[in-house]
Amino acid sequence: RLRKLRHGLSLDGKALLPAQVEWVKENQLRFILQEGKKRQIRRMCELVGLQATGLLRTRIGPILLGTLKPNQWRHLSRKEVFALLKNEEEKSNAYQDRKPSGVRKAYRRR
Repeated sequence: RLRKLRHGLSLDGKALLPAQVEWVKENQLRFILQEGKKRQIRRMCELVGLQATGLLRTRIGPILLGTLKPNQWRHLSRKEVFALLKNEEEKSNAYQDRKPSGVRKAYRRR
């Protein structure tokens, strides 16, 4: 099941990016996703015969949520804003590095 959760699933006809998944307790999994599709964790669990009974988000990108309660918010520090921007830039660069060079040429207008 873990192997499939990590690498082998697709939702809505599209393959998911690899996820980090590990057992924390007998009845608890920890997920680290590279993308966040609608109800992704619940749907991934259903596909491998597991039922998600509760979810707890602990961070968004490099930002740890700490003790924030549901529907509670806080302002980001300047350092956190820069960390988010850097994280997005790195993800964008990684995507460009993975994209085959032929893809760019296929869309050039002649």
